[in-house]
Amino acid sequence: MYKRTRAGEDALSASNLNVNRENGTLELRGIREVRNPVSGGPQVSMDLDIFVPTTDSQTVEHNRVETGLGDINVSNTAGYPELVTDLRDIRTTGVTGFTGIEGDGDVELTLRSIERQKDPVNVDSGNLTLRLTSDLDCVFDLSVDSGEIVNHGVPLTNVSQGEESLSGQLGEGENTLTGSVRAEIFTCIRSTNHSETAIFSIIA
Repeated sequence: MYKRTRAGEDALSASNLNVNRENGTLELRGIREVRNPVSGGPQVSMDLDIFVPTTDSQTVEHNRVETGLGDINVSNTAGYPELVTDLRDIRTTGVTGFTGIEGDGDVELTLRSIERQKDPVNVDSGNLTLRLTSDLDCVFDLSVDSGEIVNHGVPLTNVSQGEESLSGQLGEGENTLTGSVRAEIFTCIRSTNHSETAIFSIIA
């Protein structure tokens, strides 16, 4: 954990990480008691780097990541987390899916699979970029309030596209991904060593 402030050492000392374990779930919550006298916001910023171990017999899943003013970066994890940030960006790499994405900044999602029936993405302002493995089975249902939806070479079938919407099927189309912002959709391919997913943008 990293703490930063311009309010002095007392502000740092009054800001800590609360750790709580209940029913097999570990909750990490930043506690910042010193507030700005004008805005009422916290005067200490806290950065957390969380590494989750895995074994051959057990996978540790994460449920929810939420921050008010910071970025969220999630990579190579299992489970279906809910990712929420008010004013910054969200990026995922090599995740199995998600329960929901909400944010006001840019969202970049690199997914190796979509295994739930419906995965919603909602971004109030900012761009949504989806990077997907080429063998993914998915139905897209994307719409925007303002902006545009651009498909960069994703081989969709059963396509229906308007000025502010795009729907189509990739592969067998077993699951659905919905979005409510400007979306640039990419495909990605497996790297030669098969240990990671390499991004491969196809410009049509």
